[in-house]
Amino acid sequence: MKILRTAQSLFECSARRTPRPQEPLKSTTRRLTSDSPSPRGVVVVTWLALLALTCPPASWAQTPPTAEWENRIKSYTEALPNVANRCHAVRAYIVNGPAARPTAMSDVAALDDDLASATILQGNETLELHFIGAPRWINRVNVAFAGSSAAVELLHGDGEWRTFAEWDGVFETDGVATGSATRATGLRIHSGLVGDELALFEVAAFFDQPGDFERGIENGATTFQFFYEWVGNYPGRTRDLPNTRPDARGLRDQLPGTWNKEGYGDADAWETDWKLEAQGGRNNRYADSADLVYFAGHGTRANDPVAGARRTALLFGNQARNDCCLVPSEVRAGFGDSEAEWVCFSACRMFRDRTNRNAWVSSWNGLHQMLGFQTVMSDVRFGRPFGRYLVDSGIFDSPVTVAQSWMDVAELTHGANYVAVALAENATMWNDFIHGQGAGAQADPAVDNVYNWWSYRTTAATAAVSEPVTRPRLTNPRTILPESEAGVPIAVSDDLLD
Repeated sequence: MKILRTAQSLFECSARRTPRPQEPLKSTTRRLTSDSPSPRGVVVVTWLALLALTCPPASWAQTPPTAEWENRIKSYTEALPNVANRCHAVRAYIVNGPAARPTAMSDVAALDDDLASATILQGNETLELHFIGAPRWINRVNVAFAGSSAAVELLHGDGEWRTFAEWDGVFETDGVATGSATRATGLRIHSGLVGDELALFEVAAFFDQPGDFERGIENGATTFQFFYEWVGNYPGRTRDLPNTRPDARGLRDQLPGTWNKEGYGDADAWETDWKLEAQGGRNNRYADSADLVYFAGHGTRANDPVAGARRTALLFGNQARNDCCLVPSEVRAGFGDSEAEWVCFSACRMFRDRTNRNAWVSSWNGLHQMLGFQTVMSDVRFGRPFGRYLVDSGIFDSPVTVAQSWMDVAELTHGANYVAVALAENATMWNDFIHGQGAGAQADPAVDNVYNWWSYRTTAATAAVSEPVTRPRLTNPRTILPESEAGVPIAVSDDLLD
């Protein structure tokens, strides 16, 4: 959990106030609002903090899931997104018929938020997760696995296991299944073929608020926009990037239900989605129509006709859509005049030097921050932990500011000597949280001729990064270890205990 990270001395922030190049800004047309997934065994408590979240509001707890429930859920005055993994706070078992294999921590690697580790189910084994506390609403299950097939079942209140999702004829995939809202007391997963081995890298379950409630139409809740594109399959001899898809989608899946999400990948990711209308693009409809914008793919260099020199660029795979590279002049003054607050480049060397930082700053017209790397960036699944840092997922968690989250995750996912960079219109933008989290975003900045930037060089410690501003954290924490069950120590503040 972010709140328990203790290494606080690794961060060296270089804040610089750099003159912005004096170049005329082109105004672009302001967009219209656009239309925008019980056997015996050893007990493992993966996150005791989620006990409170597993209990629904009082009116739900006393109301059976009848037709009245749909109307009742819309009566709330605020959106109630729950992005927390419903598979946390469980008793976990490896079951083979009537027998249960003891579950060492390595056996629940599918719950550790680390795609590099896996729970291996052999033969007829099943991973069973029995929820601690109240039953939990579930309508989406995500499974990253390797195997010829997989099946997910939910344990209903009548004690019956019923199939929720099945995947056949696939291998090493991120399976996402949605279904009818179910109030379940457990979840289990096994191979769809008897005797086959199944490797479970991650298992997660969520409840996405339905229909109008999620979009805030019924209750007037604010809706925010996320736009993302990823390119993993490149033509010719350009190296493919297999992790860009789960990178971008991982961030998508961590954002609350109050965010509308739109994204495209590979051949459907177009350079014109980012380019100015005056240059043949649709920037106002796509990249600048969202609050948070994310690209996962190659960074490269290409000729910038305005600069008359090569500049860093985003590399797309579909060259039939205008061209393959987005250079800074093609989006000059195009970020922020409509909607964008934060633009993230999960790509190599976009801010490799001062010249290229200045070039990309010329694309701002009200943007709060632009994030990327000065060095190469590894092909890693950056988006998911980035989203986890950005979002408060429970009472024992606190959101982290946008720039700090970027640098924390750079440290978490990379080895030594990679340099993550955050550019901002002014110094107060360092304190930006994404909408709906923490203190929220700062007021839209005035566009002037200077900008700030921070850089962080990673270590090999993969430890938490401290920050130059105070991050919300528990005060006077107390450690609790459940007496009746094997558990993970949890820090609880005194005011919560009292």
